[in-house]
Amino acid sequence: MDELHFIQHPHDALFRAVFGDPDNAAELLRGVLPAAITAAIDWRTLRRVDGSFVDEALRDKHADVLFCADIGGKPTLIYLLNEHKSEEDPWTAFQMLRYVIAIWEQYRREQPGERALPPILPVVLHHGTRPWRGPRDLRSLLSLEDLPKQVVEMQPDFRFLLDDLAALGGAALSARQMSVRALLPLLHLQCMRQTPDTAALLLSWRALYRRLLATPGGRSIAHLLVSYTAAVSNDEPERLRLAFRQIEPAMESDYMTTAEQLIQRGREQGLQEGAAQGVAQGVAQGVAQGAAQVLLAQLEQRFGPLSEATVQQVRGASAKQLEQIARVILTAATLDEVLPG
Repeated sequence: MDELHFIQHPHDALFRAVFGDPDNAAELLRGVLPAAITAAIDWRTLRRVDGSFVDEALRDKHADVLFCADIGGKPTLIYLLNEHKSEEDPWTAFQMLRYVIAIWEQYRREQPGERALPPILPVVLHHGTRPWRGPRDLRSLLSLEDLPKQVVEMQPDFRFLLDDLAALGGAALSARQMSVRALLPLLHLQCMRQTPDTAALLLSWRALYRRLLATPGGRSIAHLLVSYTAAVSNDEPERLRLAFRQIEPAMESDYMTTAEQLIQRGREQGLQEGAAQGVAQGVAQGVAQGAAQVLLAQLEQRFGPLSEATVQQVRGASAKQLEQIARVILTAATLDEVLPG
């Protein structure tokens, strides 16, 4: 596992690692697909299809996995998109349609002899800070008022299924019939950014963690969750360390190692960028770039998407200024307190 990827894309990394597994994905999908579809799917045939269709510019907001399964004896694609912005995107239906078309285009390239396209079930998993209120279908994005019925009928009609973790309480999610391998990662995605007291949250999941550690392959998922916590939580590292110790002593060292690697890998990337300049000044700048990258990730997790001006302000900060940001980032109530005008 690349801990640097958890600095840059923690939600993407956790989602793809856990729910890229067909068994875990099946448990998630059973909770959101209509009962008639769930009953019709031959879950024994569910398999992952390689590839990602997310636009490069949206990798900080979307992550995706594609599956294929037989429905009524017919191969059907299931496209699962993880939307992890702090608020929903009103253009998600349009973006999802673009991804679906990209999937069909790939299918035509790989199966040039086929005369029909496979059906696709588009599903969005949302775990922003607020419940989803945006459109779920393409027609809602079209200006169709006062148009003749015949014009309206010619417009594409596309909708996606939504699993809105932000609208669910932890109890409602826990009530789903799923194993701890799928439930505990979903709880982390749902609650971690919205709960300042992450240490208490971890301790409330102590029994779930211990069940996970006792399942085959559970320790590797637990390691992912430790890395996710280190990358996303705004709680004090010492409190997190003690919480993991109470869950299981070995997880304390796992957390400390991961947290140190997160910082070190950020520094290493900065060093590589600065060393390419070939001078001592470049190396010093590289260290600062690595520190700035770590702080930008922390700022975004704490205060939401950052403006380009804010990103440039942090990247252009001196070593002394970066040190000051690191001191106040965990206690500041607003972004302005961290980066005063």
